Amino acid sequence: MKMLIFENAKLVAEAVAVFGILLLFWRHPAMQKARGQLSRFHPVIIAVAALFVVEATAQITTRDQYKYPQKHEPFPFTRWAMFAGFTHSLDSASLYDWRGITAAGQPVEINPAHLFLTTNAVVLFSKTHALGDQLPLDNQPADPAVTRALDAFAEGILVRHNQLHPQQQVIRIELWKRTLPLQPGTVVPAAFAVPGSKRVYTCSPDQP
Repeated sequence: MKMLIFENAKLVAEAVAVFGILLLFWRHPAMQKARGQLSRFHPVIIAVAALFVVEATAQITTRDQYKYPQKHEPFPFTRWAMFAGFTHSLDSASLYDWRGITAAGQPVEINPAHLFLTTNAVVLFSKTHALGDQLPLDNQPADPAVTRALDAFAEGILVRHNQLHPQQQVIRIELWKRTLPLQPGTVVPAAFAVPGSKRVYTCSPDQP
């Protein structure tokens, strides 16, 4: 009950902040002057304002969009997770992990998001996932374009890691794949541990 009250309080606070900003913008003298000068566009202005209100309301009240399975999905006025709405129809999902190997054969777990300064670390995950999903599972050779892209990505990871961690230099980069069942109560397989995790790619550049 306390949690429900807390969540409702957060929802009300967010709504007050969002709609307060919209109201201040709507009542601003410059906005009032613009509305007076563009009186013939009043229906369009009101329609756009109404759209912002509807979208803001949907984003505030659909917090379950990031939970599985979603309880509400008021398409199309949803959060950015709207395109993930069909994940409940999948039996499993893939997880990918990078690791380096030192000259002494010691494994070093590597997270690309910790190596590169970027405002969108998700793109590093998405790139890994997109390339990893194109690797054959039957030990057949991958498409040359995929291999070249992975080589370039892995070499960048290796060089950047060795620049930031000179005391832990790696000479080889590996990509491992885990399959995660999407059923309630399932356990995430451990990274780099057979049989739950499998190495699907290796890069050993001549000049790290």
